[in-house]
Amino acid sequence: MLIIEGPDAVGKTTFAQKCVEYMREYQPDLPVIGQAFGMLPAKWDYYADYLPYVTPYAVMDRFVMSEVAYGAVCRNRVGFVTQDRLNRVQAELDRVASFTVVITAATDDDMRELFLRAKEKRPEEFKVEQVVRVNQAFSELVDGEEIECGSECFKCRSNMYLSVTADRYSGDDAVKRACDRWTSRLMNRLTDLRAMTRRAL
Repeated sequence: MLIIEGPDAVGKTTFAQKCVEYMREYQPDLPVIGQAFGMLPAKWDYYADYLPYVTPYAVMDRFVMSEVAYGAVCRNRVGFVTQDRLNRVQAELDRVASFTVVITAATDDDMRELFLRAKEKRPEEFKVEQVVRVNQAFSELVDGEEIECGSECFKCRSNMYLSVTADRYSGDDAVKRACDRWTSRLMNRLTDLRAMTRRAL
C-alpha cells in the first residue's frame, strides 16, 4: 500500500496517478487501485472507517496524516483522532507493509507560489497562510516531531517514509518531470527496503 501525503498544490494527485500508471504497467497482474481522500464525513470513525481502505496494492491520495496536519492547523482539532487511534491505524498500515511519500514545499515562499498558482486553475478551500502552516506541519511530522492540537500532541512514526520536495514548478511539464524524479526515488527506496527485508529473513 502506497500513501501520498502533503499540503494542497504540491503535486500529490499527479504523483499518485503516476504511481498507479507505473504499477499497472510494470505489475499488470496486481489489482492496483487508486483512491483519493478529501474532507471526511461528520460521523467518520477515526479508526474503524479507515480500515476498509487499508489494503495491499492501493495508492492513496491522502490518508490519516493529512487529518492530523490539516486538523491541527485549520480547525484546532484533529477530528476524533487520538494518539491511541492514530497508533492503531498505523499498526494496520504496518500489517500491509504500507509506505508513505510526503511531498512538501522547501520554503514558505515556495508554498505560497505553488498554492496561488493552483488557485488560478481551480477553487481552493483553504487560505494561503493556512496551507503554509500545513506545509510546516507535514515537515515536522515527517521529521518525527510532535504537532500540538488543543490539549493533545500527535506524533507519526517516520520509519517508512520518503520525503520529497516540490520545486516552484513552471507549467504542467515541469510537474510531470518532478513526478518522474519522485517515482524513480520511490522505486529505488522500495527496492532497497525489499533487499533489507530479504537479508533480515
